[in-house]
Amino acid sequence: MTICVAQISRKGGDRFMKLDIGTPVITSHHYYALPLAIICGDDALKRWVYSEFIQWYTYRDHEDERTRVSLYKDNNERYKFEPLYETVAMSKQLVGGKDVVSVFKSFLDNGQYIYDFVDLHYIRSLRRDRHLMHDVLIFGYDDDLQVFHVYAYHGAKLAQWDIPYAEYEEAYDSDYQRAQFHLTVLYRKKDAEFHLDIGRIGNHLLDYLEGINTSNREAPLSVELYKPRFGLDVYDEMKYNLQCMRDWNLLLDIPEMFCIYEHKCFMYERVAYLDGCTDVKCPDSLRDRFAEMKESGRIMAMLALKLNQKRLSSEEDYNALMHRFDVMKELEKAALSEYYEHNCSVFENA
Repeated sequence: MTICVAQISRKGGDRFMKLDIGTPVITSHHYYALPLAIICGDDALKRWVYSEFIQWYTYRDHEDERTRVSLYKDNNERYKFEPLYETVAMSKQLVGGKDVVSVFKSFLDNGQYIYDFVDLHYIRSLRRDRHLMHDVLIFGYDDDLQVFHVYAYHGAKLAQWDIPYAEYEEAYDSDYQRAQFHLTVLYRKKDAEFHLDIGRIGNHLLDYLEGINTSNREAPLSVELYKPRFGLDVYDEMKYNLQCMRDWNLLLDIPEMFCIYEHKCFMYERVAYLDGCTDVKCPDSLRDRFAEMKESGRIMAMLALKLNQKRLSSEEDYNALMHRFDVMKELEKAALSEYYEHNCSVFENA
């Protein structure tokens, strides 16, 4: 296994190093964005993403709660990205009482990225006016500057940040943090070859059309979420959410609305990728409809932004977004059904 590491010794023994990092293929959900930034541009990642991120779902925590929407992968285990990474999940208690900076530097020297949860209230560049736990990805350090190199969100901005060791230690040891999260995950790249499973992709497309939970196909009702919806059924729940947000005088969650656009981008890119390197084909007229869905997803995200700017008071924009949910659902149903029928024998014989 080859790990690309820049590590240079300096006078006095100080060192700096960075592991490879890049823009992730998914940005609408931080649980996926940060780990996937480790292997952006890798061809194995492309094949894996097109195989895994077919489904999406919505859920609520309780009856009178806003709806949350997210892409998800087949086994839906949040922190595992097999077969692309070696993954070690450990309790923060294993680090407790030790010098977290030294421990984390030793992980980085071993080629391990650190996916961690910290209290942003103590980190100046990411600071909030209240205690807030959030995930970050550490991919390097600099002893001369006394900082960790971190990939993290600040609001909707995903970027690289330099966080002083002292601030990170305080955020890591926060009493609020200890009450909320107890997990640190280590990732290391594998030299793994991932092969497309065409039959599996076909099954996932059928799950999407039928609103079945892909990660639990044998018992689709056995889930731990409140009122989950999958596939095409997501649109009905998102209409409910839009109505509730307006009734409760709350704003829409823009990253989750952007998830619509990102999901349609994956649809379009997947059919193009499969058409170019497999026997799963997409006629030009059908590909145009996937392109139309991609553009419609972008417009829906922009409508959500406009609605938030007007605090959901614009009746015209509200009705336009409600209408687009219905139109997108029918457009997707027709296009994906035709796509599956066109390639039915390929999917079933794979």
